[in-house]
Formats: sequence, structure tokens, C-alpha cells
Amino acid sequence: SKQGMERAKKALKRQGVESKEKFAQSLGLSRTTVTKFFGHKAIQFDSFNRICDALELKWQEIREIIEEELVSTEP
Repeated sequence: SKQGMERAKKALKRQGVESKEKFAQSLGLSRTTVTKFFGHKAIQFDSFNRICDALELKWQEIREIIEEELVSTEP
């Protein structure tokens, strides 16, 4: 969702991360996984949780935003 990704992008800036690639390396994740996260694509839960923890975001709140968006787009 736009709201969830805006929170994540602001958190990334707030932490002074130079690039998503360096952020991924610092977490032991692939750049692809981090790119998928910021692109609102599905990733494994443990990776999702690790990214949220590193960004000091509550994964439950981000998940709720995603679930709300999915429900609102279903026919």
C-alpha cells in the first residue's frame, strides 16, 4: 500500500541508509527481496519481519494495511 511503503521509505531515510542494496546486505538478505518488499510484492514472512524490525516498524501494522488493501481490491 502507499501508506505502508511511505512509512518504510521514511524509515529507511531516517536511518541514513545509502541504498537498498546496502540495506539488504546489512540484513543478510538479497537485493531482490528488499526490492520486492518496497515494490509491495510477496516475500517470505521471516524476511518481511526482519525488514520491518530493521526499519523499526511494527510488522502487524504493515500487514494490516496490506490486508485492508487486498480486501478492498477484491471483486
